Amino acid sequence: MKKYPLLFSLFSPVVWAETVIEHNTDPISFERHSQAVKFEQNVVKNSQKPTAYQPAYSFNQNVEQQINQAILSQDWATLEPLLSRYPQTENFDPLLWHYAHAALAYAKKDHQTAVFHYRQLLAKNPSLVYPRFDLALILAEDQQFRAAEQEFKAIQAHLPPELAKIARNTQAQIAEIEAWQPDFYLQYTQTDNVNNASSSPIVNVNGRIFRKNADSLPQSAKGVRYGLGLSKFHNVKGNHFAGLTLNYSGIYYWDNRDYREQSVSVSPSYSYRTADYRVAFSPFIEQNWLGSSRYNVQFGATLNGLRYLNSQWLVSGSFTHLQKRYFEELTASRYNSYQHQLSGGVQWQAVKNGRFFANLNGVREIAREKAQSSNKWLARIGAVFQGERWATQASIGFGKRYFADKHYLFGYKRLDTEYQANLSVWNRTWHWRGIVPKLNFRYQKIDSNIADFYSRQNKEVFFTLEKLF
Repeated sequence: MKKYPLLFSLFSPVVWAETVIEHNTDPISFERHSQAVKFEQNVVKNSQKPTAYQPAYSFNQNVEQQINQAILSQDWATLEPLLSRYPQTENFDPLLWHYAHAALAYAKKDHQTAVFHYRQLLAKNPSLVYPRFDLALILAEDQQFRAAEQEFKAIQAHLPPELAKIARNTQAQIAEIEAWQPDFYLQYTQTDNVNNASSSPIVNVNGRIFRKNADSLPQSAKGVRYGLGLSKFHNVKGNHFAGLTLNYSGIYYWDNRDYREQSVSVSPSYSYRTADYRVAFSPFIEQNWLGSSRYNVQFGATLNGLRYLNSQWLVSGSFTHLQKRYFEELTASRYNSYQHQLSGGVQWQAVKNGRFFANLNGVREIAREKAQSSNKWLARIGAVFQGERWATQASIGFGKRYFADKHYLFGYKRLDTEYQANLSVWNRTWHWRGIVPKLNFRYQKIDSNIADFYSRQNKEVFFTLEKLF
């Protein structure tokens, strides 16, 4: 029997907010687990090395041979009816029955049932090494790391060299997953609209023309975006995990320091993780600076999850409640607010090295000044492709933002239409100590019915250096 090391997919909850800087716009890494267990059941002796339970008797040879053959050939449609009548046969072997049910359950990706039957088998005969080894792999694949380690520990002195190596590799993967995970990115950026201003030099208020001063027009800036994060999660018991994420990020403009930004955030989390789905709850708090002054503080909580429908399809969703508090008194009197953010997404693994994704996000913001309250939705579609050397990721987005009350100057409600485009290209062979250079293009355009104030566009072509740990 040939065994394979496990491949684990990680999902780290990210607080989605309107002002977030996405240095990696791929929301979720779509990587299904490789099959950790290949069941082999042989009654008769042959040259192939057995890797699991073998019945000690040869009674009911015909039914047992059929069950064994069905397992070896992975003929699950045949196995199921065989198991239903096997308990009525003479000299029924409960160990074989539990083992076959475990194989059938695992084929259906029903990890819970597979674990149940393995535990029943081992309760009857605790000395069986190979079933306990397979149980440990299934537990690890189902994210039950502590239970998997207990099973490995119980048989580590009895495993043959090739299986001992797989056990050590799996335990090393678990230790690596639960270690502190660093994240780093650095980006040179140049923009001609750092203040997100409309390029119109005038404001037409019901026929009255006002001319903007220089500070109200788009301003250019050059600098770097940067980010450093640390995250960790730990399997406490069963499928229950505790986690912590720390992030520090910002933008440093050396020729327009008034628009420098810094952000520090802390987010503990609880998650329930299995091979097929994840659910996580993450409270958070974030402090932001603009220039050299504290700008606002944001806090709230996110509930999110994902589910693998099969080897090709993944769905995800999240809900966030967010509170914003500004430090400047006049700004706070208008913009202090709370938000409800709802998002959903789907990914399709169309080919081995390529996938498509689609996301729909909605935000309801209630601000102190009713004219600043709004409802917003944004839809985005994209694709990721990774060849042997080159990889690319592209997405486009479209959205609307509806404001709740009339603008204080213009006397009618503001309505914004948003367009987005993102493109990243990188060579998978170009890296140094895990640092990968990427060429990026980002475009954003907002068409507002109050164009003189709020219509704007931003185009950026920039390099990033991202650390892949």
